[in-house]
Amino acid sequence: MSTAILNAPAVRPAPPLGLAPAAARLVLRVAFGLVTLAFATLAIGPRVFDFRTFYVRSGSMSPGIAVGALAIAVAASPEDLGPGDVVVFERPDAARTMVVHRIHRW
Repeated sequence: MSTAILNAPAVRPAPPLGLAPAAARLVLRVAFGLVTLAFATLAIGPRVFDFRTFYVRSGSMSPGIAVGALAIAVAASPEDLGPGDVVVFERPDAARTMVVHRIHRW
């Protein structure tokens, strides 16, 4: 049986980084957490809460809502709607095709 002896010098600990890098790490962690929470809410939210998400695919709502924007819709009764409100509805001639429009007049 052989015995090996490790003769390594002790390593000095790294100096503390200071307050500024620690604050920057905290800000990045909070930002990452908020972005993750937002994505989770948009992904899981429509299954749990009373809203649905839609992507705007045409320029019919521009400049108010740009092409590719994410529209979040909540249920509302017709009595609560009026001119200027944005509504989402299913096209009568195309099943499962949603349309986003602004109410012009009532």
